[in-house]
Amino acid sequence: MNIRMTIALPMAVVICLAWAGAVFGLCFESAAGGQLRSGRMTAFLPKILDSYVNSVPKGAVYAVQTDEGYYFKICDEADQVDYFIKKWAEPKFPGGTWAPLYTTTNPAELSGYIQEGVYLIRRDGDNWAIWNFAAGEVPKSKLYVQTTPAEARIRVLNIRPRFSQGMELDAGRYHIEVSAKGFQTDKQWIDVKPGEDAILTVRLKPAG
Repeated sequence: MNIRMTIALPMAVVICLAWAGAVFGLCFESAAGGQLRSGRMTAFLPKILDSYVNSVPKGAVYAVQTDEGYYFKICDEADQVDYFIKKWAEPKFPGGTWAPLYTTTNPAELSGYIQEGVYLIRRDGDNWAIWNFAAGEVPKSKLYVQTTPAEARIRVLNIRPRFSQGMELDAGRYHIEVSAKGFQTDKQWIDVKPGEDAILTVRLKPAG
């Protein structure tokens, strides 16, 4: 038997949740009935993300921030996610869709991307991604890595696709490795901004 539950979390203590047993369609929300809480969600974001990591539903954090306050839901049940979108997102952006904003391994950086709007936050391994619901598509960015020696091998360590010059990426931080036989391997992070080309120049040092 499937059991659907929605649990409101008092913001005085956003708890780390664990659940034993066969529970399906379990969701946690900041206030019963989708009511807004006064203030800024960013003040509680570390606790919200901690609850997401330790709770039963591993779908995503769905959140809205307005002038009047904020509301969030941690959920993996399709019909409740659909209800959230119809209540908060589609009235503001009819025909809109989720668009990627930023990807990082440091969840503390996500606060800087939450203004007024409707957001989705999801964890995938070590990566955290934040999306917003928008009418228009957020432009991709292109990554170029210029190396010395020119035949050096280039890898992007925190994503699955193989590197290619001018590859299109969502905005975020990317871990670049450059290596070549007879040279010291270089690793560094680069910030990629929405719709802007990112160019990294790497000159390897001889080994030894």
